[in-house]
Amino acid sequence: RQGIASVSTILLNTTAGAWGDAAIAAMSIVSRYLMFINSSIIGFGQGFQPVCGFCYGAGKYSRVRQAYTYCIRVGTVVLLVLGALSFIFAEPIITLFRRDDLEVIRIGTTALQLQLLSLPLWAFITLSNMCTQAMGLGMKATLISIARQGIFLIPALLILPRVWGLLGIQIAQPVADLPAGSHGGIADAPLGLIDDPGKAHGIVGIIEDAQIGHHILDFLALIELDAADDPVGHTGPEQRLFNGVGLGVHTVEDGMVRELRALCHILHDGIGNEHGLAVF
Repeated sequence: RQGIASVSTILLNTTAGAWGDAAIAAMSIVSRYLMFINSSIIGFGQGFQPVCGFCYGAGKYSRVRQAYTYCIRVGTVVLLVLGALSFIFAEPIITLFRRDDLEVIRIGTTALQLQLLSLPLWAFITLSNMCTQAMGLGMKATLISIARQGIFLIPALLILPRVWGLLGIQIAQPVADLPAGSHGGIADAPLGLIDDPGKAHGIVGIIEDAQIGHHILDFLALIELDAADDPVGHTGPEQRLFNGVGLGVHTVEDGMVRELRALCHILHDGIGNEHGLAVF
């Protein structure tokens, strides 16, 4: 980002040099003053980033959207106020930097007023950049950050001065801001992710293996040999009673247990055959 901004600054100064030192000085003053205004939005966005990152990481997507739209509204209002005041007092502002150079004041005043026309878009562009950064969308954040001062400004500086001369240099930045603001619509990408978060995991299949507890009619009947809670008088009959009866035996109560013959044979004891787990 800083590298491409440096390239744009070099190109701006080189192009303005065709109209003398006054044009270079005037454009430099305008750029520095607008950087001062932009710093207020950057500071506002730096306060928004932790909120955005925390809520997005916690899955509170509605809060991310609310914070994003709220910050854009407040930032736009702040820029409208600062832009209106700066537009009205454009000449005195430039005069503060170069009182004795009327040509610098003339060129700088026109350039400042023209560039202030696109000032309200800066809130959307800057906060979209910071929103994508906080959400971990590095590539989209990079595209937004270099759009205004690189992708669209460099072609504007190469083409517009050839068509409109000095005026082309003065309007190059606001002309670049218009497509950069539309390109900032890439912020709809994080908001789209917020509305429809991607499904990170899905069901790919169901294992049909037998599991303990599946298809058991009477699980309370599960008793181990020689492990009854109440003492049993004779273990021989009890062992023969429990041998091969599966999981359908009821609990042992106090007293003697007599040997009983099964009233029916044990059915096939297979998975999914509930009747094979009981004796009548």
